[in-house]
Amino acid sequence: MRYRPLRYKRYRMLRYTGFLEFEAKELSKVPLKVPYMKSLIKDRQKLFERATRRGWSYGKYSMSVKSKYNWEGWVKRVGGRIKYDPWAMLRSFEDSYKDKNPDYVSPWQPRQRRFRGFMDRFERGDRKYPKGRYY
Repeated sequence: MRYRPLRYKRYRMLRYTGFLEFEAKELSKVPLKVPYMKSLIKDRQKLFERATRRGWSYGKYSMSVKSKYNWEGWVKRVGGRIKYDPWAMLRSFEDSYKDKNPDYVSPWQPRQRRFRGFMDRFERGDRKYPKGRYY
């Protein structure tokens, strides 16, 4: 069997649970162990199961997903065109998770703080490594 990267496995799992291609491509970058990803996947599974029970075609299902994007405001206007934004959907699920669990801290916040501290030290001239070409 051929080796498949983890991101491709996440992409396939998202596609099988009912995400459209453009959503699965973007959301496969997010680890599945993020707590709000579980509620996002369950929400999409519920919509997908309802569509299969009613016998919807793929086109009708994708139109219902895109209308949900419009309804919730998860769209961007780019050059006069509407672009559906899966990151806005992810942010809204993250915000709803934070509302339910106020002690939750996003893992990106400590990373940003560490990076800002690194940039401050770098701009001040505090070097962690010796001068010269050691790479």
